[in-house]
Amino acid sequence: MKKILLFLLLLPLALSAAKKPHQAVVNLISYKADGTILASGYGFLLSAEGKTVVPYTLLEGAVRAEVIDAKGKVYPVSRIVGASSTYDLAVVTLEAKKPKFDFFTVATDSIAVGETLNLYTYTTSKKAKPTAVETKVVTPYAGFAYYETTAANTLLNFGCPLLKTSGEVVAMVQKNVADSATTSCAIDARFIDRLKVTSASAFNSDLRKIRIPKQLPADEEQALSYVLMLDPADSLLTLTAYQDFNAAFPKNYEGYLNLATFFTLYEKFDQAQPYIEQAFAVGEKQDEVHYAFSKLLYTHVSSGVQPYADWDAKKAADEAAAAYAINPLPLYLQHQAMCNYLGGNFAQALDLFEEVGKTDFATAETFYRASKCVEAMGGDTLRRIALLDSTLTRLPRPVPPRSAGYIMERANLYYELGEYRKAVADYNFYEKTLGAQNMTDRFYALRSQVELAARMYQQALDDMLFAIRRYPNHYYYHQECARIYLVVGQYENAVTYAQKSLELEPENPEAHRLLGLALQKLGREAEAQEHLKLAE
Repeated sequence: MKKILLFLLLLPLALSAAKKPHQAVVNLISYKADGTILASGYGFLLSAEGKTVVPYTLLEGAVRAEVIDAKGKVYPVSRIVGASSTYDLAVVTLEAKKPKFDFFTVATDSIAVGETLNLYTYTTSKKAKPTAVETKVVTPYAGFAYYETTAANTLLNFGCPLLKTSGEVVAMVQKNVADSATTSCAIDARFIDRLKVTSASAFNSDLRKIRIPKQLPADEEQALSYVLMLDPADSLLTLTAYQDFNAAFPKNYEGYLNLATFFTLYEKFDQAQPYIEQAFAVGEKQDEVHYAFSKLLYTHVSSGVQPYADWDAKKAADEAAAAYAINPLPLYLQHQAMCNYLGGNFAQALDLFEEVGKTDFATAETFYRASKCVEAMGGDTLRRIALLDSTLTRLPRPVPPRSAGYIMERANLYYELGEYRKAVADYNFYEKTLGAQNMTDRFYALRSQVELAARMYQQALDDMLFAIRRYPNHYYYHQECARIYLVVGQYENAVTYAQKSLELEPENPEAHRLLGLALQKLGREAEAQEHLKLAE
């Protein structure tokens, strides 16, 4: 009866502790891209399936890692579950055929100063015993705790677990960076649960520094967002993530198209084709699959690589049309127009853009593309301007800098038409959108020419002088200043700038001509004739 009672009293302890605690402590070795060892250190297991926590510093920069258990068995690190350089913690999973690891559980609370803990270090000895450790200082840290302990500040302890007498992990030992420190620190083990891959983890610098594949979020939408934000140029990690997504969510057509897109990017079209077929096989909304495939084709054709089979702009347009036939969304119509434009079918593209223009979906890009169709077809400039008017009216105010090109295009068209003052107004609009500090000398020289044509002489002079301040040794700018001064009757200034232009470019006939005309106006006929002859 006493034995049964004792067993019942010890049952909670047995449930929360590893059966053989020393076997739950492991050695991790990480490797560089050239196969040499990057780092070696310690960690501990947190699940029977092989979830393991180690210091982040062991994995930073690693392309591969493996874990050696207390029995000497080696297990490759399969995926990174989460990582933080701030906490110096990382969680990984192991590749094992039949995983059945001894492991620790994490305590749900912190401990007080002076409590005794058990420190287990990595060893292959079956008779290993823990070292008794006390907490010296407990500091609140980000909602949990950071400890100073009596554990020795040595490499053999870093990454090893500190356990309560009940067998639960309270903290992981870390290096005490204080000068001449002989005792170590430890971080609250509850931080481990914060280390997870989320939809935004593709941009997490800590995770990006580890070149080992990451474990996808369990939520399908988050997992999809994560893989869509990966850099396809990082081929191994991206391909692994795409394959993991397909394995986890086999009924999501986007996973197959991601793989098709990946292989298309690397011009492995024969490998891409089966995934496209699979996407159509599993996709519940066939319009979305047609549209996604159309976008893939559009990107492929736009890249300018050698065409594959019938993967051309026409097929991209046909796929967009198929999507529209199933579900008549303006989005599909606009993409169909874009595909036709890409294929040089400008008349069809224009009709489609104008059809989209009648809907609430119409954007600035819709009308801009329509104007480019008119241009490609040799259409009249007034129609192009009307479409650009519609483009600009649909831009937010203030106009974002990325949209400034629309303004410049309309300004140039007004210039071609001889509508110089309207062109100047658009150049001013362009300058305001991008900021004067971002304008080049060429911009001011161009606007000056248009202002001169519009008889806006003071503005033309101001802009050309500004161009000279930006680029003082350009002969053309001095020449054009001479021209403006000649037009407004300031002949002495015209002479000065024409002479400067000739200093910079002695064989410039136009500067000789302007100088000769200015000298004539000043009554210096002999000098004038000399320069006018050189202008011939």
